[in-house]
Amino acid sequence: MRILEQILAKRGIKTKKEVTKFVNPPKPETFTTDDFGLTKTGLKKAVDRIQEAINENAPIFIHGDYDVDGICSTAVLWETIYFNLSYQNVHPFIPLRINHGYGLTLKSIEEIQRQRTATLSCYDDTNHRNKNNKKSLLITLDCGITAFEEVNYANSLGFEVIILDHHEKDKKLPKAFAILHSIKVCSTALAWFLAQILQGHTESRSHLLKNPAVQRGYTPQRNTVWRDSTTPNELVCRN
Repeated sequence: MRILEQILAKRGIKTKKEVTKFVNPPKPETFTTDDFGLTKTGLKKAVDRIQEAINENAPIFIHGDYDVDGICSTAVLWETIYFNLSYQNVHPFIPLRINHGYGLTLKSIEEIQRQRTATLSCYDDTNHRNKNNKKSLLITLDCGITAFEEVNYANSLGFEVIILDHHEKDKKLPKAFAILHSIKVCSTALAWFLAQILQGHTESRSHLLKNPAVQRGYTPQRNTVWRDSTTPNELVCRN
């Protein structure tokens, strides 16, 4: 116990109350936006826009990053939309750093634009032009929070951008449609929480522990905490 106390103390967890909270973390079904460092307004805006894209049959592109957190967060959100929500017009994209650079870049957006053109030709074009001709949706995971030029470029191409990121932000934010940012957890945890809300799970989520799709999200979160140098806290300690 002495060793554990020393380790926790180095992480700023010193009082008995803080230690108790850390080693006895809340259950996943009790997590709230406050626990994740998110705002209810921002989360609702992102959820509503994704649901709108699904209803309009608009293309959704999920742009991750070429590391464990970027790949795992992309997998969690894509699997939720594609399998759990039964929406096939959603497309994952992981950039190759040798070709596209780090994070959200002009080159990666250009590649997604090419994929969008090909995607539109594969689907009935009228499905994408009906109901007010809704824009395509670009969701960035583990990147984008400082990508000002890149987000503007995506906007100019007709994308609406939703950013999920846990990296340090500037005083100003990119002109994205919605931003879910927190330094309390990794991007995979943010994607997992968003995925639960998308599936209709609100503040009462006691049934989540029995959902295999939800349980599958725990492993990617554990991997990203250790491999992405994210600070462990009570949210990720339990699972």
